[in-house]
Amino acid sequence: MTRMSIGKYIKRLLEDRTRVILPGFGNLQVIPSDVKNAASGNRIDPPGIKVKFDAGYSKDDGILAESLAAGEVMEREEAQQKVLELVDAIKFALDK
Repeated sequence: MTRMSIGKYIKRLLEDRTRVILPGFGNLQVIPSDVKNAASGNRIDPPGIKVKFDAGYSKDDGILAESLAAGEVMEREEAQQKVLELVDAIKFALDK
């Protein structure tokens, strides 16, 4: 299983929930957006939803691992390890 397959579970959870936690790293949060002009006046943000990263909320709720385990027919512990590997890969890429 590749890291990209975890992405489809993150997407599904964001469609169903308002937050997906990446344990020990932060969370992706869905926020509604109204039409507004940027302060510089050079950009317009269209209405709809946006996904915002929040590093302040990273306590694992296990939902991403549970979703991955159910969808890929694997043990929850294995799915949790895959999620942690993804987080480590993201941290490694950011450190570069």
